[in-house]
Amino acid sequence: MRDKVVINKNYFSQFEEEKNILISKAFQDIETGVYTSDKIPVVKYLIFKNSLEKFISQYSAGLNLNELKSEYEKLVNIMVEGWDEYLVKFKMGRPQIVYNQYSLNEYCYMVWMLSFSILLNIEQTYKDKLISLIKRDKISDELIIKLANIDIFPISKCTYKPFKDLFAGNDFLKIDEKLIKEYLINWYKNTKLLQWHKYKDSIDKSPYYFGTWCFEAAAVAIINNLDDSSFRNIEYYPSDLVDFFKANQLD
Repeated sequence: MRDKVVINKNYFSQFEEEKNILISKAFQDIETGVYTSDKIPVVKYLIFKNSLEKFISQYSAGLNLNELKSEYEKLVNIMVEGWDEYLVKFKMGRPQIVYNQYSLNEYCYMVWMLSFSILLNIEQTYKDKLISLIKRDKISDELIIKLANIDIFPISKCTYKPFKDLFAGNDFLKIDEKLIKEYLINWYKNTKLLQWHKYKDSIDKSPYYFGTWCFEAAAVAIINNLDDSSFRNIEYYPSDLVDFFKANQLD
């Protein structure tokens, strides 16, 4: 088991089982017409969210990384179906204005999905599906654009505060080992506004916790070809995913 927070060895298998039940029921309810057409986008989004949490729990539980890679490819297809533009974008005001930026939690999910695509050496076909969503949603956020490795101009400096420290003076290319280490040290306390932040407090009550991993720091370390020896033992850093990338680099 990769996660060091959970003590109960059966926790993640039970977590995955509960997520599978929720996901299967949602698919079945869509097929049998339980939901009106206006509710289906919300249900599909929740299918993606539950699938993402299940995926991360599989990593936390210690799933073989080649198997995790196959699970990720399935997850991308689920995301494409559930990533409704209106639902995932930031909205504010009355009348409501929809901005070309993701809401905080959805921003985190996209950053993670892009990070997985790097860490697991995912084929470009799947990356292109994420890129299509980003372009459809007119996202020009600097971190998302760098992780997606696409050319969109101008790039917007609108990265959310929990993630801003991944930039050295707003210059992605100046990121070094010291900056990543500092980011990792402060990462958990800086994510307090994210929905999943306190899930680990519920481990003994309700199965919400799926792990606490800073996937984006690992992805940025890879992009910038950094030596991670000074921070690879920090608890939130998924070091074996970095090792997997290095051992399985695509041509």
